[in-house]
Amino acid sequence: MQQYSTLIFIALIGLAFYFLILRPQRKRQQAVQRTMNALSQGDRVMLASGLFGTVVSVGSKQVVLEISPGSELTVLKQAISRIVTAEDEDNLE
Repeated sequence: MQQYSTLIFIALIGLAFYFLILRPQRKRQQAVQRTMNALSQGDRVMLASGLFGTVVSVGSKQVVLEISPGSELTVLKQAISRIVTAEDEDNLE
């Protein structure tokens, strides 16, 4: 009987590990992937460093951003943390 309780305990730890760590991480990765696939020209984005820019063109691995009028920056798609909305930005003009 002792052997079965040990196996059940190990199985419960494995299930807890899956539901508390692996499953949420997979969902976050899928959300990031959906964001990267949804990028299109004209989208306003924020980089992981906090820099804002407008998407000029999208490649398979890189994105060209306009960070100020006439200034373009090429970054990896992984550097983009999210697509921003008007509520995310201060209107400093």
